[in-house]
Amino acid sequence: MAHQLCTLSECLQKFPFGLRVEGIKDAVPIRSYEELPDGVRVLILDCADWKALQALPKVLKFNNELYGRTGWNSDSHVAFFRTDANIAFAQG
Repeated sequence: MAHQLCTLSECLQKFPFGLRVEGIKDAVPIRSYEELPDGVRVLILDCADWKALQALPKVLKFNNELYGRTGWNSDSHVAFFRTDANIAFAQG
């Protein structure tokens, strides 16, 4: 079954108590997920430029695993996060 978009007034008629939309704090969209032959998992995120790269976290948690930021491809506008990255935690 195909989903149809509705205008705001149509949606308000369908849902008279209103619609609630909220952002998820600290969430980032993932372009793709890969598992390499050696078992290392890789997340690939959109990353337009150097400024966008600096705004991304250095470590992501996805499916209860930590992924460290390991690289960036300025030509394809993506950042890479891998499970085999060395990650340190500050004590204290």
